[in-house]
Amino acid sequence: MLFLFAFILVFCLLFLMISLIKNSDLKKINESFQSTCTSIRISSQLVIASGVSIVALMVMILSKSSWREEPKLFGICAMTMGVMYLWIVYRVKGGGIGRNIFYFLLTLGIVQLIVAVGLRSSDDINRYILEGQQVINNQNPYEIPPNALGNQCLVENGILDGINHPDMTAIYPPISLYIHGLMAFISPSVYGFKILTALGGCLLIFSCLLLLLLLKKNPVLIFIVLWNPVLIIYGIGEAHNDIWVAILVTLFVFFSIKKRVLTSWFAFSLAFMCKPFAGILILFQLYKKTKGWWVFPLVIFFSILPFAQAGYGLVRSLFTFGHDMHFHGVLEPLVRVICLTILPLEFVSFSVRVTLFVILIFGIMVLFRHSSKENYIDVSMNAIALLLLCLPTLHPWYLMILLPYLPLARGWCLIVWTSMAGVYWLHGLKMNAIGEWAEDPVVTLLAHTPALLIFLYEARLILPQKDGLEV
Repeated sequence: MLFLFAFILVFCLLFLMISLIKNSDLKKINESFQSTCTSIRISSQLVIASGVSIVALMVMILSKSSWREEPKLFGICAMTMGVMYLWIVYRVKGGGIGRNIFYFLLTLGIVQLIVAVGLRSSDDINRYILEGQQVINNQNPYEIPPNALGNQCLVENGILDGINHPDMTAIYPPISLYIHGLMAFISPSVYGFKILTALGGCLLIFSCLLLLLLLKKNPVLIFIVLWNPVLIIYGIGEAHNDIWVAILVTLFVFFSIKKRVLTSWFAFSLAFMCKPFAGILILFQLYKKTKGWWVFPLVIFFSILPFAQAGYGLVRSLFTFGHDMHFHGVLEPLVRVICLTILPLEFVSFSVRVTLFVILIFGIMVLFRHSSKENYIDVSMNAIALLLLCLPTLHPWYLMILLPYLPLARGWCLIVWTSMAGVYWLHGLKMNAIGEWAEDPVVTLLAHTPALLIFLYEARLILPQKDGLEV
């Protein structure tokens, strides 16, 4: 039963991708270039920047260790990739890139995605594999935790031992579990999952390229996604499943622009049931007053149906994670410090989350008050950014949902934010020093402050007129 729903999901995704291709014109790529050549100075800078990025990635792969074991090495390499990425984006935004260097960097970027498969994966992949196998074997991951008896026979040796929080049932929504089930059916191994995730990365690049062509943007802007360290390191290297929600959000934006109402609602619904972060986009849908809202509850009902017997178990782990845990957040550390100084300890956790929720609601009200319905790309992009700012926990792979928007962003705020993602690994210095999982406030501050300062500069400390906040 569960696996049947997984195959239905495949047909749904194929339908979305076929519709995407039918509504696009790949021939426009060559028409976008006025010449085939790029100046030697720009070409050499782009080649050097891309080469240094690949070398930094190779250093991490050849170390045969992880960021937890060598946080300084991995942090320096990841930040090097971030700096090279910013230089590539600077040259891309400056224009003057010809057809030949475009295809060269596009090929080199795809090669880097494939090479990134060699990076040691996150331990989250172990849960993906197990829960995928549970779906295949008609077990309910919302009822049966990883440490339950009998799970040893479902996966290879070492998979169960590598799962974090083995006492917690599934935290991911049903669409994610169906995707994990399909991947486990194809190859229930770590490298099998990573190779399929790399293919997903290529699919994301292809989808973003078609979106750029639809908007009549220069196709060289695809490098803002292709060379982004969040995609390379956390999407492909560590193989986090956020890459799939990024694909679905891309499809959502594409069909919204095409005014394919039902299809856009369908893509949004799949994205929400893949990762709850995408749920903020429903405000965008309601703001536009689009018809077809009935698709949303329908997708929720049918995706949950095979797991319905779990009852509260469908959201138990999600609520536990959201209520009890906090790490690397943007606003959360500041709010927590304030609450600790004025409130008894037992009220701090609840007060922090209420305060962050109020900030989110206020920010959304301001956003919609100063935005027009026609500027729906900025509205949805800023809504997602606001949500991420207010999350108690913000691991860098959460930023993957922003990738489809980066080539469309008018400012540098989000681009710089994603380029700083590798700073996260420096938390490992404190973890190794004290021997347990811990957050270093200085690292958190370093990762988020540059982007916040750039946002304040670009916003000129005042709200712009009816064309949305420039991020």
